[in-house]
Formats: sequence, C-alpha cells, structure tokens
Amino acid sequence: MEVTAPAIGACGPTRTCPSRCAKAGSPSTTTASTGAEAREVNEWIATHSESSAAIICAPGATVPDFNESDRIRLLTPSQAKGLEFDLVVLVDPETFGSGVTGAVDRYVAMTRATQQLVVLRS
Repeated sequence: MEVTAPAIGACGPTRTCPSRCAKAGSPSTTTASTGAEAREVNEWIATHSESSAAIICAPGATVPDFNESDRIRLLTPSQAKGLEFDLVVLVDPETFGSGVTGAVDRYVAMTRATQQLVVLRS
C-alpha cells in the first residue's frame, strides 16, 4: 500500500490511502524502464507454471511484445478493476489520466498484484 499512497495523495489533501484488507503480506515492487515488460512477463510465466499475469496500460497504448499465453491478460485500469493477478506490470501509469480519475485508475491498477508489481516508465 505504501507504493499506492503517492498516487492517492495526488487526489487532494482530504483523500487517504486505505489499508490493505486482502491477503496477508504484500507484493514486491520493481520499477524499470519500458522495454523490459516482455522480459518480466516471459520470465515470470516460465518460472511460475500456475501463475497469472496482467499488463495494465492506458487505452490505446502500444501493446508490449510478450509470449502468447492464456495466463496473461492485457487490460486497461478499468478492465482490471476487481481482478487479482500474481504478477501485474503497469506500463507508464502516469498516462492513466490526471486528477481524481487518474489517481483512482493508478490505485486500482497497482492493487491488482498479489505477488509482484512491476512499474515501467519510459
């Protein structure tokens, strides 16, 4: 939740980041530059045979090049709402929008990970 706090803080002084109420523990977080998303997803899928992954990016964004698998979903923040994945790769979360809507979309996308969250920025 510490990773999402700055995104929620962008909503204004009256907004606070909620505490985690789902599974115990928290996903590990990595920040990298774009271009690494295919490597991250392909390595995860190869080494975690029962895991699921999601690549979350803004609508109309360039689709990352990754090995086809029925365990990988390419989603927008709104499509990801309510879902959970072992690995979540966010591509340029700053492009999800501005103001409250953008902050909520970033928060939703960031909190879909149960094991690992990778934030990629160009």
